[in-house]
Amino acid sequence: MRQLRKRLHNELFVGAHPDGRLTLTNKLLVPVILLAVGAGALATEPALSPRWHRALIVAELVFGVIFLLEYLARIFAAAEEPGDGGPWARRW
Repeated sequence: MRQLRKRLHNELFVGAHPDGRLTLTNKLLVPVILLAVGAGALATEPALSPRWHRALIVAELVFGVIFLLEYLARIFAAAEEPGDGGPWARRW
């Protein structure tokens, strides 16, 4: 379990990777964030047809699940952050 947590930490936390580079996971999250913002903005457009509106609602739900999983993975991996206290203290 610790190996999984360490690997997630290296993937999700900027600067945690041994060579300090931005990981593929973080590089993929940037366009996902931008697409989610764009979908949210487009969903408010009253001129959209119902078909597109439904598609954007589904897209927003998918983005929500992606961000929920990312958030849970970050909470799990935060125990690998250096610092004082136990694993739970480093998460908060």
